[in-house]
Amino acid sequence: MRLDALREALVTQARRESSVLEAEAERAAAERIESARSQAGRLTEQAQADGREQTERAVRRRLSSARRQGREVVLRAHRDALDRLRDRVVERLRDAEHASGCSRLLADLADRARGQLGAGAKVEDDRAVGGFVARAGGRVVDYRLPEVVARVMEEMGDELEDLWR
Repeated sequence: MRLDALREALVTQARRESSVLEAEAERAAAERIESARSQAGRLTEQAQADGREQTERAVRRRLSSARRQGREVVLRAHRDALDRLRDRVVERLRDAEHASGCSRLLADLADRARGQLGAGAKVEDDRAVGGFVARAGGRVVDYRLPEVVARVMEEMGDELEDLWR
C-alpha cells in the first residue's frame, strides 16, 4: 500500500507542477503574443509614418519640378516675345533705312564709328540686314541693325522686364 500512496502522491505532485508549468507557459505565450502585437503595431505606425514622409517628399519634389518647369515656360515665352519685338523693330528700321532721316542717322553713326576707330576706319554697308560694320586694324564696331537693336534692348533691361509685371 505504501507504493500506492507514494504513486498517488507523485501523480498529485506532477499534476500540480504541470498546472503551474502550463499556467506559466500560457502566461509567457500571452506575453510574447502581446509583445509581438505591440511590435507589429509600432512597425506598422513607423511604416505609415515613413510612407507619409516619403509621399510628402515626393510631393515636394514634384511641386518644385512643376514650379521650375512653369518658370522655364514663362521665361521662354518672355524670351520669344522679346525676340519677336527685336525682329519687328529691326524690320521697321530696315524699311525706314531708305528714308532721308534714317540716312542721316546712319551717316552720323558712321562718323561716330570713325571717331571710335580712327579716321582710317573702313565702313562696310551690310545691305542684307541693314546698317554697317566699321573696321580698323583688328578692331571692329558693329552698327548692323540687329546688333544695335539687341544692345539697346539689353541697355533697357528693367524697362523691358516691367512689361511682364
